[in-house]
Amino acid sequence: MLITISFHDAEGTPALRRYTQALSQDLAKVFKQVLSVEWHLSTERHLCRVRLQVHARSGYFRATGEGKAFRAALDQAADKLMDQRRRLKDIARGARRKASAAVRRTPPATES
Repeated sequence: MLITISFHDAEGTPALRRYTQALSQDLAKVFKQVLSVEWHLSTERHLCRVRLQVHARSGYFRATGEGKAFRAALDQAADKLMDQRRRLKDIARGARRKASAAVRRTPPATES
């Protein structure tokens, strides 16, 4: 897994880098085969913004977060991304359930 952390108009501290890497490891638990994680951290006036992009085997996912501190913005972006993944899993699980229910409902063929 490739982790990219970039700072624009902001200074990255070692603690913030460690926290970002820990969040990336948590994301790897939710997604299948994460290929890359990109974090773009920036500040505008007094607002911290985070843009998160994950490239996994199951597709591309993007989320943003903003707050007064980078940790709050990081958490918000990671939560949004995990919610996206959960929704997709629920949709896929529902489609499988509907398909298996349709198979169970079909009556067996009778010969006359």
